[in-house]
Amino acid sequence: MFFLNVLKNLIFQYPKLFFSNLIVFITLGFIEIITLVFIGSFSSYIFENDVSDNKIIGSLINYSSKYLSLEFFLILFVIVFILRSIIEILSNYILLKSKYFLIESNIIKTFNSITKTKFSFFKKFNKAETLNILNKEILKIGDSYSTLIRMTKPLIQIPMIIIIPLIIATKEIIFFGVVLFLFSIPIFFLGRIASKLGTEDLHTSNQFSKKLYDTLKMFSAIIGLGFEKKASKEIEENFMFHKKAAIKYHLLSSSIGLLYMPIGVIVIVLFFYFFKNVGTNITILSLIFYSFYRLIPMIGAVLSNKTELEGYYPAHQKINEIKKFSSNEYYSHSGSKNINRINNIQLKNTYYSYDNKLYVLNNINLTIKQNKILCITGHSGSGKSTLIDLIIGNIKPQFGVIIIDNAPIETISLDSYKNKISIVPQQTEFFNASILDNLKWFNPKISIKELDEILQKTDCISFISKFNNGLETIIGDQGIELSGGEKQKLSIARALTRNPELIILDEPTSSIDNFSEKNILQLMKKISKNTTLIIVSHKKSNLEIADDIIFLNKGEVSGYDTFQGLLDKNIEFKKFFSS
Repeated sequence: MFFLNVLKNLIFQYPKLFFSNLIVFITLGFIEIITLVFIGSFSSYIFENDVSDNKIIGSLINYSSKYLSLEFFLILFVIVFILRSIIEILSNYILLKSKYFLIESNIIKTFNSITKTKFSFFKKFNKAETLNILNKEILKIGDSYSTLIRMTKPLIQIPMIIIIPLIIATKEIIFFGVVLFLFSIPIFFLGRIASKLGTEDLHTSNQFSKKLYDTLKMFSAIIGLGFEKKASKEIEENFMFHKKAAIKYHLLSSSIGLLYMPIGVIVIVLFFYFFKNVGTNITILSLIFYSFYRLIPMIGAVLSNKTELEGYYPAHQKINEIKKFSSNEYYSHSGSKNINRINNIQLKNTYYSYDNKLYVLNNINLTIKQNKILCITGHSGSGKSTLIDLIIGNIKPQFGVIIIDNAPIETISLDSYKNKISIVPQQTEFFNASILDNLKWFNPKISIKELDEILQKTDCISFISKFNNGLETIIGDQGIELSGGEKQKLSIARALTRNPELIILDEPTSSIDNFSEKNILQLMKKISKNTTLIIVSHKKSNLEIADDIIFLNKGEVSGYDTFQGLLDKNIEFKKFFSS
C-alpha cells in the first residue's frame, strides 16, 4: 500500500523529523482532552446536570462543576484556547520546516545520483524531463511527506477526542461511528481516480517542459525565421493539455474535505435530534456535539489527504525510476592514487560498447604526449566523443587499458586527475552573470592577479576593457552580449583558470569568423607550450597546427600521423578531407 510505503520511508529515513511532529500532535491531542473535560464541566455547571454514573470522567466533570467558580472556567477556557493556538502555530512551523527539508534532501539525493551515473542517463531521460522532475515533480515528493504528516495529525487526535464521549456514551458513539463510516465509503474510492489524474498531470507537465525547453534552445532561429506565432501556439497548446489535467487533479484533491463536510453535518443533526428526543443528558449531548464538531473536519482532512497522497504516487514512481536506473548505471571507481602531473596518456588495445554488443571503438592504441597538440578527427559517428569520454575517465572500456602517467586509470583518483583537466565545449555555455563570476566558476579561489595574466594571455582584455563595467559586466544568457570570437576566447580563459595540464577543445573555431579563428589558433599554439591540448575538429586550420592527428573511421584508428603525413599516405583521410 502506497500510504504505508511513504510512512515507512518517512520513519526510517527521517526519524527525528517524524517523531518531533508526533510529539507536537500528541500534545495537541491532550489539549483536546482537556478542552472536552472543560466543555463537560462548564455544561454541567450551567445546566446543573449530574453525570456521576459515568465513573472517572463523570466524577471529574461533576467535581469541577460543583467546586470551581464561573470565573475559573472562563479563565481556563481562554488559557486552553490560547495554548492550543500557540501549539498549532508551532505545529505548522515544524510541518513547513519538515516539508522543505524533505524537498531539499530529495533534490540533492536525486541530483547526486544522476551525477554519479554513466552518460547513458540522458539517453533514457531527456534534459527537459529531468529539469521538470527536479524542479516540479520532486516538490510533490516533499508535498506527499508533508501530506502524510498532516494526515497523521488528525489520526492521532481523533482517538484522543473520541475517548471521553466513548466512555460516557458508548452506544451512541458506536452508532454514530457506523453511520458515518457507511456515508464515507464512496469517498474512499476516489483515491484511485486521483492516482490516474496524478499520472496525467505528470505526463502533461513533462511534455510542456520539453516543448518550452526545446523552444528556448531554438529561440534565435525562431525569431530570425519569423516563427514567433507558430512557437507561441505550440506552447499554448501544450500548456492547455497540462492545464486541463492539473485542474482535474487539484479540483478532486481539494474537494474531498468539502464533500465530506455536509455528510458529517447531516449525521450530526440526525444524531443530536434523535438522542435529544430520547432524553439523553444535556451535558453528555454537549460533549458529544463538540467532539463531533471537532471530528468532522478532521475526518474530512484525513480523507482529503489520503486522496491527495495517492495523487502523488506517479511522482514517487518517476523519482524511484530515476534512482533505480541511476543505481543500475552507477559509475563505480575505486581508485585512490593521486597523480602529480599528467606526463602522458596511453590507450592500449581499448574497446568500448554502449550496449555490450556493437563496439563503437575497436582496438584503440595511442599515446598523448605532454605539451603537444593532438587532433582527433573523422566522420560523424566515428567515435570521437566516446574516445574523449574514455580519456577523461567518464566511461570505462570493456577491454584494454588506459594508463595515466604509468598508472592504470582504475588505480588513480578521478578527482585528482580531473582537477588537472579543462574542457572547452563546442557550444560555449555561460551563466547570465558577470564576466568575473563566469570566469571564477571553474576556480573560485583564483586571484585577480592570476586572472589578469590569463586575460592578457588570451587577449580577452581587448574586449573586456571596452565595457563600462569591465569584469562586472553582465553578459546575458549564454553570453548573448558577446560575439562568437569573444565567447570562444572567454571560454578558453575560463578553462585556463584551473591551471590545467590538459585542455580538451571541441570544434574551437567552428562558429567564428576567419579573423577570430586566426587569433584562436595562435592562442592555442601559445598555450600548448605549457599545456597538452586535444582538439576535436574536422577543419583544416585546426588540423594543420596539430603535432599528431588521430583519424577515426567506424570506431577504428584509420590513421595516426601529422596532417601532411596523412594526406600523403592515407587514402581514406584524403577522401575524407577532400569531401
